[in-house]
Amino acid sequence: MNETTLSYCFWQVIDGSSSRFVTNIDDIIQNSDRLVLQSVRLSHEGFRELGSILSRCQKIHTINLSYNRLEENAELPLIFQSGDGAYNFPLEILTLKGNRFGPRGVLELLPFLKSRTTELQCLDCSCCDIDDEGGRILAEALEFTSVKDLNLSHNPIGFRGISSILSSKHATNLRSLDLIECSIGREGIEDIVRFLGRGNEVALEDVSFGGKTGEVIAVESMEILLRSLQNNTNITKLAILNKIVCSADGYDDET
Repeated sequence: MNETTLSYCFWQVIDGSSSRFVTNIDDIIQNSDRLVLQSVRLSHEGFRELGSILSRCQKIHTINLSYNRLEENAELPLIFQSGDGAYNFPLEILTLKGNRFGPRGVLELLPFLKSRTTELQCLDCSCCDIDDEGGRILAEALEFTSVKDLNLSHNPIGFRGISSILSSKHATNLRSLDLIECSIGREGIEDIVRFLGRGNEVALEDVSFGGKTGEVIAVESMEILLRSLQNNTNITKLAILNKIVCSADGYDDET
């Protein structure tokens, strides 16, 4: 089964015509391995029905619900809480990009993310209005997951939220971390430098940050960062979109 099959199945259930068009609906639900619903507008009842369908899935490993207007209107619990919040499918990839649910949404996701029945590897919460409080809640949730790839780009999360994530016990297991266009500031950059300075204790291979208008990184911080990488052989990609500045002589350069 592919993602379009399960998406089609879902729409048949929503419009009440499944009995006429999908005779093996339970087989489709139980055997599909992906669900992709992007940029759609569902009613409250539609989100509830989606949660009901997910509770019957057994093989789903990828869910992509990008840009579905999952905001602070309690839709997330309708989707991701079935009974006691447990699901029977081995979810590996969850993409929620572009849903402006903020810290309340992260809190609503907690029961699902903390469920030990999931095998989540990749979590994309970019463009979700996650701030420092959302980062703190997410750090708590990550303690219960196997997430290795975390995308928090284009969120208003600041250095406090990033500090919560990097200080969590799970942080050293992350393989990639995307913080492009986040408001982490100088303190957040310094936290990242210290984190990478832990050498091969940190599993990170790919880290990206910077790009926020007006944010800079001092040459001294860059020197510390580069020195820290001498003890870290895991890093294969380091993307920094900040302007580098040297206050001593006014020199600045772009990287």
